[in-house]
Amino acid sequence: MPASMLITELTSNILAAILVALVVSWLICSFWGRVAAAGLFGVVSWLSVDASYWNWYGFPTNYFAAQAIDQVVGWLLAGFVIAWLIKGRGANSA
Repeated sequence: MPASMLITELTSNILAAILVALVVSWLICSFWGRVAAAGLFGVVSWLSVDASYWNWYGFPTNYFAAQAIDQVVGWLLAGFVIAWLIKGRGANSA
């Protein structure tokens, strides 16, 4: 695998996290509300991409289920860090 593929993946993940952080920073909610909102981004990405792969291209159901765990848990973990950073900057943590 060429390094350019890893760099592209890293760049796309960082850009996605920045966009989620921007949206989550606009929310007026608790710390855990922000974490949950980021987790919902994982649900949306899973449903919009992997559900199509499963439905139209016949990807295995095991893959589909594993992607759900990967996307949702990954974005929940990212949301935890994002919410912690926002809270640490003095944002309203109602």
